[in-house]
Amino acid sequence: MFRLRSRRPANGSRHGLALALLLQALTVADGDAAARDTRLALEVRINGYETKLIGNFVMRSDQRLGATRKELRELGIEPGSGANEQSLALDEVEGLTYHYDPERQSLDLQLPTQNLATQRLGPQPLGEPPAVAAANNPSAVINYGLTVSASDDELRRHYMERGSARSDLATLSLDTRLSGPLGNIVNTGVIGADLTGAESALRLESAWNWSDPSRLWTWSAGDFVTRGLAWSRPVRFGGLQWSTNFALRPDLVTVPQPELAGLAAVPSSVDVFINNTRSYSGEVRPGPFQVANLPATTGAGVARLVVRDAAGREIVQTKSFYASPTILRSGLFEHSVELGVARRNFGLVSGDYDDRLAGVASLRYGYFDHLTLEAHAESMQDLFVGGVGFSATILDRAVLSMAASGSHGSHGSGMLAYAALETKVGPVSLNVSSQRTFGTYKDLAAAIPRHAAASIADRATFDPPRALDIASISAPIDYLGGSLNFNIINRKTDSGATRLLAASYSRQLFGKSTLLVSGFQNLTTSSSTFFASISVPLGQMGHAHAHASTGGTQSAVGVDYAKVASQEPGSFGWRFSERRAGTTEARSGALTYQSSVARLETGVEQIGSVLRLRTMADGALVLSSHGPMLSNRIDDAFAVVDVGHPGVPVSLENRVVAITNSDGLALVPGVRSHQTNRISINPDALPADITVSEVRTTATPADRGGATVQFALRRTSGSAIVVFRNADGSFVEPGSDGIVDASGRTFVVGYDGRAYIEDLALQNRVIISTPAGTCVANFAIATAAAPRAGMSEAVCR
Repeated sequence: MFRLRSRRPANGSRHGLALALLLQALTVADGDAAARDTRLALEVRINGYETKLIGNFVMRSDQRLGATRKELRELGIEPGSGANEQSLALDEVEGLTYHYDPERQSLDLQLPTQNLATQRLGPQPLGEPPAVAAANNPSAVINYGLTVSASDDELRRHYMERGSARSDLATLSLDTRLSGPLGNIVNTGVIGADLTGAESALRLESAWNWSDPSRLWTWSAGDFVTRGLAWSRPVRFGGLQWSTNFALRPDLVTVPQPELAGLAAVPSSVDVFINNTRSYSGEVRPGPFQVANLPATTGAGVARLVVRDAAGREIVQTKSFYASPTILRSGLFEHSVELGVARRNFGLVSGDYDDRLAGVASLRYGYFDHLTLEAHAESMQDLFVGGVGFSATILDRAVLSMAASGSHGSHGSGMLAYAALETKVGPVSLNVSSQRTFGTYKDLAAAIPRHAAASIADRATFDPPRALDIASISAPIDYLGGSLNFNIINRKTDSGATRLLAASYSRQLFGKSTLLVSGFQNLTTSSSTFFASISVPLGQMGHAHAHASTGGTQSAVGVDYAKVASQEPGSFGWRFSERRAGTTEARSGALTYQSSVARLETGVEQIGSVLRLRTMADGALVLSSHGPMLSNRIDDAFAVVDVGHPGVPVSLENRVVAITNSDGLALVPGVRSHQTNRISINPDALPADITVSEVRTTATPADRGGATVQFALRRTSGSAIVVFRNADGSFVEPGSDGIVDASGRTFVVGYDGRAYIEDLALQNRVIISTPAGTCVANFAIATAAAPRAGMSEAVCR
């Protein structure tokens, strides 16, 4: 309630005062009526269906029930247009009648099916962020790859000719990453040393990155590669980048998927099959519903919706669709904006940058689920490039993409035209694209090499081709089994034309053996190459691989036998091969060992009469709040698991990847950024006097960051598995409840009379409640820290 306060006008007019008094009276009356309203929390039934929901209603002074529009929508009723917080009487909703039972505090609603709100089914709706925020604790990761290699010929010439050999002896690649709440700083490089003792260092990339998962944005400063479209070319930059990063939401489906809708007259189950594979299953209450945001699939397909009621009656509907990553979902916007200077001679020079400021922008917008609009622009001191395009789904059978771009600068003006079509006709998949340039069309990728170091030879090869046609066809061969693939490339530049034809055929043979036959024909030079191979898996003993090829005047044959070491610590792997190309023979062998802190490999290779030895180590050093730790290579994120006890196996997604060290810590590599990773421990490795409340948990680290996972251990006075028998020798019935007399610890008896009991003393008395009555058992354990595998027996009388 509030009161109006007015001031008498200076001219003595009484109209304003009268109006103020009237408004005050109406306000007071309205407040008194609201005070007489009674708030009710009622169990709701709709059309006889138990919603299992409690709704908030108001019994008005005129004995009419009311609720807000938001409350009605949450109950599954569509009250018509209006603000969510607006209150209205239930009988104002078109077609709605109700019965209020004050004794049961329930409300039965009856209304036409079309007035029920549409139920949104399917996975997490578009736009909702993950429920668990990503963790990014301050940490540093140094990935290293050390290779030491030398041949007997190099060593002999070095020591006999006093340093004339100039071959690398050791190469160390480093990938350093500092992570924290402000993002991560990445630096990569290679350090080499040769037999003469000379050293060399090459910096590859240095950058700072920070991501915002709520907006799906990533900012970068330093070295990066510009992002573009199918009809533009990327360029290495040094500068600033602001881009959309859908990888921050792995659950987000960016490709339009079929949306299926239906109407359920009674409570029913809903199943959705995509290409005869179940993609969604759920329950639906009476009323209209829609299934959307289904798991992503690409290519042509058929979606089938099956609605089944309690009586087993089914309603089936099907819908054809074509999904492609070139199409964005309606409302999704993707962008990348870069500003800086182009980088040249990457991998050859540590820091060779152009001296002209340049900018690049690429945009994609899902205008409809069947239409995505595109735009791209590049700008530099004497060059501007701009173009637009689109990708559209045609009759749910194909995707057509078209674009046009123009350039202008000191070189003159030119145009680029691009078109592409992807489709699937029956079992045959077809992808065709064609690009043409007119005039003197240039882009940044062509303009930058003109100012590069003199070591770049043919600068004309950087220009966009005059014509570029690519066709890819793949189809299964039913009567032969397997699949056949064709690829055709036609490329024309100012210096000439190249036409290539490639074909391959693959199929499975006996067991899981695979046959591959491929051929390559250069239609311009009439040269050809053919290749054939067969791979035979040998179970836990690895796999064997034989291959042969011919091209020009030389043929080659070879055999390989290998077993890949798994990621589990203690795993071994090996590789042996022998090849013959012309008159040259080559043999090699290597042994791999996967430890908990590194992957080690040593091997020997003989080519002709030259023998080369090679040893490699690949791993990481991690610095975190838990101190320095060694680990296998960490390309994405990691987790530090704190168990508090040594020798406990730690699993990632049910696969053992580490064992806790003397401090009870384990570092788990291979964790995925911004995803829920399941981490568990094996409690059997804990002593009997230590228990853990949870043996499974999850970790969600931020982009290439680290998360800490802690398992809470608790020391007990003793624990054991006790087998309880009745006085007649039979097992105590499963499900019986028991209590330790001294500590009050409760337990439940399982099958065969077994019960795991904690907080035990050397001598114990327990009371067990069985269906036949209460009995008492006395038993002893050998020691309060007895091994967990030990068991005791007791008779309950």
